[in-house]
Amino acid sequence: SGGGCADVSSSVTTLTVNTPASLATVTTTPATSITATAATTGGNVTADGGAAVTVRGVAYGTSQSPTISGTTTSNGTGTGSFSSTLTGLTSSTVYYVRAYATNSVGTAYGSQVSFTTQSAVAAPVVVLGQVTGCRGTVVTVPITVQNFTNIGAVSLDLLYDSTKLTYTGNNSSALTGNLIVNNPTTGGTPQGRVLISWFDINASNIGNGLMMNLTFTVNGSSALNWNTAVAGQCELADGNGDVISGATFTNGLVTATGAQITTQPTAAVSLNAGATGSLSVVASGASSYQWQVSVAGGAWTNLSNGGGYSGVTTTTLGIVAAGTMNGNQYRVLVSGGGCADVSSSVTTLTVNTPASLAT
Repeated sequence: SGGGCADVSSSVTTLTVNTPASLATVTTTPATSITATAATTGGNVTADGGAAVTVRGVAYGTSQSPTISGTTTSNGTGTGSFSSTLTGLTSSTVYYVRAYATNSVGTAYGSQVSFTTQSAVAAPVVVLGQVTGCRGTVVTVPITVQNFTNIGAVSLDLLYDSTKLTYTGNNSSALTGNLIVNNPTTGGTPQGRVLISWFDINASNIGNGLMMNLTFTVNGSSALNWNTAVAGQCELADGNGDVISGATFTNGLVTATGAQITTQPTAAVSLNAGATGSLSVVASGASSYQWQVSVAGGAWTNLSNGGGYSGVTTTTLGIVAAGTMNGNQYRVLVSGGGCADVSSSVTTLTVNTPASLAT
């Protein structure tokens, strides 16, 4: 204003007030899907503080107030919610988590949440029994399990020596549902395998105990081996049908006891009257021997030393031939291992009486 004249207006000036950027605002999502080794968490960047968020994620560990100087995840940039999957965790352990968001001002953290991982679940174990049986008898081989919970399917392939064992069946199965047990053959000859398959919509929870029994006739000793060398032959699946990793399959053994004759006496012996001869047997697992005689097709009776015989309780029977022995049959009973006696094959004795002058 001036000189009594009208006011004169200046040009207009616009004022800009610069508000400095601040830390971002972020919240932490509680953990879900917690297992023994993993969990899912995350966060939500609700404001960037006036500067772009260049990295976001969660910081976590076993100590409170974790920071980005420790273990973290990286889950994108900018504002908005995000999910973080934590893996490689230790079972039965408390973990602390804070979401973070970093801009040019620094790193902001959400509130701390915590969770405890589940206890480790021991992998299932399938064990073949180790049993002993007399030759010629039937033995029961148990298949026991450990940590057998939430099992929805079983596939097992057992290998054995079919010249030593004869598969006779199975019993006492704790698997209810669709159980198939096969003893495959080739041209009528057993392959030396027992195939076990089972599944059910209701998972099995035996826990620790007997799964089933297999029975065999014992002809000799044989290892019982799970066929783990071929992928997929020995597997367990859980109630969802997923194959369980880390399952253990432990082999078994059948040990045959009792005497076994490996070399039989000769089938026939011919001696001149007054001549000496012998019958011999070779056996394993033997603790005693008893030679016997059958006269004229009669009952078998134990021999005693004397009267032309010696070594009647040894591996070798000595004979001094006499005419009255002609046509006699001989065998030996072999005992051992608390099992039933094993009888040898039969030997027929011919005694040649020299001709004499006519009367």
